[in-house]
Amino acid sequence: MINSHSSSGGNNPSQGAEVSSAMPSDQLPRLREILNISPLLKEVFGDLLQLRLVIDANIVYKELIWRLSRRRNPAARSALHEAIDSGTILAFAPAALELEVQEHIIEIAERAKVPVSSASQEWQQFRSRLHIYDPEPSNQPEPGGVDPDDLPYKLVCEQLGAHAVYSRDTDFQAMSVPLISAELDLTVRDYARASSVRLTVNFGTTFSVIIGLGALIGLCQACVRILKQLPTPLKLILAIGVLLAVVHPKLRAKIADLFQSVRSQFDDLKAVLGSAFGELLIESAVADVPAKRTFTDIQSHLPPTRRSSAVVKARAICLLSDEPLSLQEIETRIRKEGHVSRSRNFTAYLRRVLRKDKRFVEVSKGRWTIRAERLAGSG
Repeated sequence: MINSHSSSGGNNPSQGAEVSSAMPSDQLPRLREILNISPLLKEVFGDLLQLRLVIDANIVYKELIWRLSRRRNPAARSALHEAIDSGTILAFAPAALELEVQEHIIEIAERAKVPVSSASQEWQQFRSRLHIYDPEPSNQPEPGGVDPDDLPYKLVCEQLGAHAVYSRDTDFQAMSVPLISAELDLTVRDYARASSVRLTVNFGTTFSVIIGLGALIGLCQACVRILKQLPTPLKLILAIGVLLAVVHPKLRAKIADLFQSVRSQFDDLKAVLGSAFGELLIESAVADVPAKRTFTDIQSHLPPTRRSSAVVKARAICLLSDEPLSLQEIETRIRKEGHVSRSRNFTAYLRRVLRKDKRFVEVSKGRWTIRAERLAGSG
């Protein structure tokens, strides 16, 4: 049976799902890349929250039933869907989830009152947003009464260093698994939207000022260079022309009128830009409030941070990457996650670790990826 939480209670994912944003949260992945360019940028603009969650089957069932039975606009996204697209949630799942969904796909279709083919198609679309990983079996004995269906989620959480399992199933607590059972979909989505507005405005205004000043300085420097390159006779003619313009009353009046016209146009432009700039600042300030509030709310539901080994971090990094990574890139990303190594030569240590773990594959010299599936006969 599908978990009873799959279609009732809490914040329905459709609430607010069709609300549009002038600066959608989809901008966050690009903004995150800009922030990652330099630690200074993170210090100035603030870092972005990113949750690594193992998505349980009951969360997926709820998502599918909403998509199939309650979504009016086919392009609308649930709060969870948008949070994943924004990169605020990195969604992991064990390979066993696919088997669970297939076992219940007929029941899901019946509950949503749609053909099974429609339910299967919707699952495939949502599945593309999950990072599927088949965990290695554990050698540690589990406490009695543990649901074997829950074990793969625990192992994925441990082997990929996820923050928590996202589930309505409180049985995970008995397995010493970090768990988020509160419905955070809307909160995380609102955080992503507010952060997108705040950072887009801050980046835009900052870079516009820098570019504007740079252009003005560049124009002045170009004028000076041009004047320096002019022949001496032409410089004399220009000097005489300026002198005549200053001395001759009619020319002086025309020049004054010209400057007055340019100034009035500049004042109009400045008023428009000033107004737009003010609106942007107000929008940024307004977005800052929900960004901080939702950040605090999300943090309050996160389990205590657990220390992860280098190989655990490397697994997640390679799984999330669309292409093989060099050893140096893997090391850089591991260090950016705050990993501190006691090894004198961390690069050499990391190479040994990757070669020892059969899940890692060196596709070419110095470039690594990871098998999401276990080798045949290894489990």
